[in-house]
Amino acid sequence: MKNQKITYFRVFQQRQKHSMYQTTIEPCDLELLRDPTQKGFIDELRSAHLYLQPNQAEEYYQIVLSLLNKKKISNKTGHELIHSLCRVISKEAFLQTFIENLDKENGCYYYEELPFIDDGLINDVFDVLYILVTRSPKVFNSTLLQQFKDNITAETLKKSLVILTKYAQVFNEISNPYPMLKILLEQHEIFSSPEICDEYAALLGILVRLYPEFRHQYGRAVWEKVCQLVSVPTDKAKICKIYDSLSNIAQAIRHVENAPYQTLVEQLEEKDNEILYEPILKFLLVIPLEPEYLKEVTFLQHLLRIAQGTDENTNYHALLVWCRLAEDKTVARL
Repeated sequence: MKNQKITYFRVFQQRQKHSMYQTTIEPCDLELLRDPTQKGFIDELRSAHLYLQPNQAEEYYQIVLSLLNKKKISNKTGHELIHSLCRVISKEAFLQTFIENLDKENGCYYYEELPFIDDGLINDVFDVLYILVTRSPKVFNSTLLQQFKDNITAETLKKSLVILTKYAQVFNEISNPYPMLKILLEQHEIFSSPEICDEYAALLGILVRLYPEFRHQYGRAVWEKVCQLVSVPTDKAKICKIYDSLSNIAQAIRHVENAPYQTLVEQLEEKDNEILYEPILKFLLVIPLEPEYLKEVTFLQHLLRIAQGTDENTNYHALLVWCRLAEDKTVARL
């Protein structure tokens, strides 16, 4: 940041044209930006968002995107180019040119020319996508959507989920949000990563709970996918959040089947798993208690031990689950 401030000040000094009556500032030097080997290229690039004029925007995009797609630049220069692009399109006037105008040379939108094929720059490209989804989510047409989907990898995983979360927040403002949001289900395997599985479950839970149209079309599929997440080998705090999401989904779609009963019984009975008790017990209060092994003496005794807790702290959720099970006459006679 300090180096950038020095760059801006140096470029500002170089640009000032003094006369007896006024001081003017030269516009961005686009000719200098055409050649990364020229002295002053990086300084000009880093300050482009300050000096670029509206009538220069399209030529600036053509230059930057052409350099990025030539594959003759270093990753360091590529990072600088994309960071400059991010700063430019963060300004509303320049953003509109970027998303609305076609590149006359290639006949496609400028955002469709982003260097998705360059693995060394893909993380930076996702920074551009974040700006687009935040400022103009409708820009995700079939071409951009496919480019985004094809580049969801372990490297871009966190940014991908953030982009999808931002997109989900404007669900009602987009005429057809489903092609974008279906990615969450189609890419289930990668989003099930131990690193972000709880955030993934939370996003799916929010979509099902808040948007009836999404719930109607994908509620069952979401339920099946999130049920699988309780078995992901991750830390227990994340498993707790996944059960919370499952409870929300179960209450939203009401009639659920094939809950992860076997897994939750094992987790309840496992030693030193007290942190999981509350979210699992709350989950058991909102789903059908169908499997017979939930009514076996061993599990019921363990449930009672949880319910008894300590002398000062009775676990009422465990007691309520036990009472639900006791509605079965077979359990009540035990």
